[in-house]
Amino acid sequence: SSSSSSAQAPLEPAAPVTTGEEQEETLFQKTAKLFVLEKVEGKGNQWKERGKGILKINQSKEDLNQGRMLMRVEKSLRLILNAKIVHRMTLE
Repeated sequence: SSSSSSAQAPLEPAAPVTTGEEQEETLFQKTAKLFVLEKVEGKGNQWKERGKGILKINQSKEDLNQGRMLMRVEKSLRLILNAKIVHRMTLE
């Protein structure tokens, strides 16, 4: 008698992913598109889309005076924005 075995090797548990956000609290998050203003030869400045994902504003759990804005592309989670928030910063 022949037996066909379709036994598969057990899957290894996924390694924990560290994002650098473990010591931060997310104060705000929203799906957004990130654009950068690029200089295009002969055409001046033009807006170019960098990606779509979750924009977050995080605050350090250890130092409440430290915060940053970060954004990762939706599916790949590639970091496309990582900007420290400083007191003198203004947004328009």
